[in-house]
Amino acid sequence: MAGTTEAGTQHLFDSNPLPMLVVERSGLAVLAANKRAEDLYGVPGGLTGWSAARLWPESERADLESILAVAAAARHRSGPWTHIDDTGNRHDVGIYCTDLEYDGVAAILMVITDITDDIARERALVDGAKRDPLTGVSNSAYFLDRLRLLVSRAKQEPEYRFNVLYLDLDRFREANERLGHIAADTVLAAVGARLSTHVRPGELVARVGGDEFCMLSDIDAGGSGAIKLAERMLHVFDEPFTSGDSQISLSASIGVVMGGGDPDLQTDALIRNADAAMHRAKQQGRARYELFDESLGQRAIEYSRTEAELRRGLELGEFALYYQPIVTISGGQMHGAEALLRWVHPQEGVLAPGSFISVAEDSGLIVPLGEWVIREACRQLREWRDAGLPEISVSVNVSARQFRDGDMVSTLKSALADTGIEARFLTAELTESLVMEDPAAAIEIMTEISALGVGLAMDDFGTGYSSLSYLKKFSFDSLKIDRSFIEGIDQSAGDAAIVAAVIALAHSFKSRAVGEGVETPEQLQYLRLLRCDMAQGYLFSRPIPAADFTELMRRETNWAVLVQ
Repeated sequence: MAGTTEAGTQHLFDSNPLPMLVVERSGLAVLAANKRAEDLYGVPGGLTGWSAARLWPESERADLESILAVAAAARHRSGPWTHIDDTGNRHDVGIYCTDLEYDGVAAILMVITDITDDIARERALVDGAKRDPLTGVSNSAYFLDRLRLLVSRAKQEPEYRFNVLYLDLDRFREANERLGHIAADTVLAAVGARLSTHVRPGELVARVGGDEFCMLSDIDAGGSGAIKLAERMLHVFDEPFTSGDSQISLSASIGVVMGGGDPDLQTDALIRNADAAMHRAKQQGRARYELFDESLGQRAIEYSRTEAELRRGLELGEFALYYQPIVTISGGQMHGAEALLRWVHPQEGVLAPGSFISVAEDSGLIVPLGEWVIREACRQLREWRDAGLPEISVSVNVSARQFRDGDMVSTLKSALADTGIEARFLTAELTESLVMEDPAAAIEIMTEISALGVGLAMDDFGTGYSSLSYLKKFSFDSLKIDRSFIEGIDQSAGDAAIVAAVIALAHSFKSRAVGEGVETPEQLQYLRLLRCDMAQGYLFSRPIPAADFTELMRRETNWAVLVQ
């Protein structure tokens, strides 16, 4: 464009809907501006003669001339830039630059495009990539990115410290089942919103799992110390949450770990340690926080090792069922057997559940493991039946998580169908504490199990807090008296009275009473005098492998001599 610009070209410049400026290459003084540019920037007296550099904030003016000159030489867009109009409004812009000569002056034609909306959309996308869509707090990916930055800084600055908190809602799964998923999601969103209002500069809250949240506190950036932050987060749950017309009270267990001061610090170790501390908070009664210490670190390592070996053991078939006879007290004959899980560990030998069951529960592996127990017990029953051995029933233990999270009814149905075993020969043993966690839900599942014809036994009776009204609704086929009462039955009047009451209670509900952990003839005689129906324990046999139990059945072993 020159001073003698043809009228048509000038008209295109003046009437162009995009803001356009002609500026000196040296100094960026405005030589010409079209109407759209004048309207956009609103400079009194017009832009001509004004320095275009004044449209940029001072922080962006460095090397501006050379940047625009390079863009003009390459004929491409420069930016994005921030421009400020006369009223102080900010505009995100891109500038297409072209070299030209204007009235004999080396100049640059700047065609300005407003990309404010584009930038806003990009920022929304970036922000969305950092956010958990349900709760609005940061997501796990962003949390991990931030944690890695803090870990990296801590390795470079030995004195730097930060805190990691792992928060898990207590018993939220029960609330989920009670409210339904949609209402429970509403509560989770409210939890996220309330947590967000309690964080301060230098702190970050993120959702890292279904009902799990993590917090970071950068102390140098104003974040709180570990204990103050944990206490503040516990207060988030002082008031109930609302879902529709319902209110629900929640609590949380929090694990706390401090980062820094360790050149070998690893991100995954911090998370694992905070998680271990959180689990200890749950074990200590929930609705509290626990600080990580080295003993927990060792436990966390052992937990990870055990979990990995459990997974491998499931894949390689390292588990077996041992069987312990259940004997009728009146005649001494075998009524059935309890199937007891054992892990045939390749290095440590045969392991009882006490050494691994808590890890299986926490990790969720108890669900496939429990399914295997049911299927294997049915398979063994089929094998005994095909061998022409006496018909007995087998009891299998059902864990809390398997009962709550697994599909018990479908597993039982398919196991029975696959083996052709009649349902009356299988009994599911549920602990008293399991059914009392959520009695209404337990009754619903137990009703379905009973409808299949599978028996139900309450295990460890007397150690929980069953109410008589619920016991009446549960309709157990048998109550198994906890071994802690049997142990002192022949020495403690109190234990004997409790056992007598349980037996009477079982009979009033038309259930059988089974004494567990019977080890001496004296204990058995007391149970006989109290009219207990059945017993099991070391007095008759320890839990033994299926092959050895098969021999017991072949010999039609009878313990009548013990009960006379």
